[in-house]
Amino acid sequence: RKEHVLSKEIEQVLASLGEVTSTFKTIFSKIDNADLPKKVIKHKGESYEITHGTYGVLTESSDRALRKKAYDAYYDAYISVANTITETYRGNVKKNVFYAKTRGYDGCLDMALKGEDVSKDVYLNLISSVRDNLPLMHDYMRAKKKALSLKQMYPYDIRVPAIEGAD
Repeated sequence: RKEHVLSKEIEQVLASLGEVTSTFKTIFSKIDNADLPKKVIKHKGESYEITHGTYGVLTESSDRALRKKAYDAYYDAYISVANTITETYRGNVKKNVFYAKTRGYDGCLDMALKGEDVSKDVYLNLISSVRDNLPLMHDYMRAKKKALSLKQMYPYDIRVPAIEGAD
C-alpha cells in the first residue's frame, strides 16, 4: 500500500477520521444485534423467539410451516428497519469512495483487494466461475425440490436437509 500513503499531515487527518468513519459498522452491528424488533412466533402450541441462532435451527426443521413462520418473522424485523439499514450502507459506500479517491486507488474494489493481497483478476475470476457454474446450483435446487416433494421452492426451504435424518 506504500504508493497510497499520503503526506504526514493528510495521514494525520485521515487517522483522526477513523472514529467517525467506523460508525457505519457500529450502527449496523447495533441494529443487527440489539435493536431489531424482537419477534416471537407461535407454532403448534410452542413459542419461539426469533434470533440469529434460533432462525438457523428453525429453517432446518422438517416442518415447512414452522420454517415459513421463522423466515417471515426474521425478515420482517429487517424490513421494519430497512430505511435505516439502507442509509447506513449508503454512508459506508460513500466513506469507501472517499478513501479510495483520497488515497488514489482506481476504485473501492482495488482498495479492498489491496488490503487482502488479492489481485483483481483473482476476484473477477471467482465471480466468473460462480456465474459459469450457476446451472449446477439450479440443477441441485431442482433435485432438492423434487426430493422434498415441493411444487414451489422458497428461501425457507433451502436449509432443510433433502434427505430425512441427514445432519
